[in-house]
Amino acid sequence: MLHKFKIFDLVGQLLCLMVPIILGAYFDNGRYYVLTYFTVGGWQLISFLISAATMKAEEKAAARKIYGVLLLCTLGSALLLLTGWDPAFLLLYVYLFFTPLMAIMYFIITARESSIAESNIKRNEFVQKR
Repeated sequence: MLHKFKIFDLVGQLLCLMVPIILGAYFDNGRYYVLTYFTVGGWQLISFLISAATMKAEEKAAARKIYGVLLLCTLGSALLLLTGWDPAFLLLYVYLFFTPLMAIMYFIITARESSIAESNIKRNEFVQKR
C-alpha cells in the first residue's frame, strides 16, 4: 500500500509542476509559473504531513528529518512576513531560489521511499515463499 501511495505522490508532484508550466506557456501568462510554487509546495507539505503521521521509522528515508527541519525553518521564517517588518521581505528573494531546491529534495526523498517500500514488498514475498 505504501508503495502505491509513494507512486501516486510522485505523479502528483510532477503534475503539480507541469500543469502550471503548460498553462503558462499556452496562455503566455507568468502568473501560472508563480502558481507552480504554491501547487508543488502545497502538495509536498500535505504529503510530508501524511507520511510523517503514517510511515514507520524503517520506511522513511534518512533525509526526511533534514527536510523536516528545513521545512520548519522555512515556514517559521515566513511568519516574519506577516509582521510587516521590511527586511523580512528579503526572504522572498531567498525563497525564490531555495524552495525549488527543497522541492527537488523532497521529490528525491519520495522516490527513495518508494524504492524502500518496493524492496520491502519483494523481501516479504521472498520470506512468504520460504
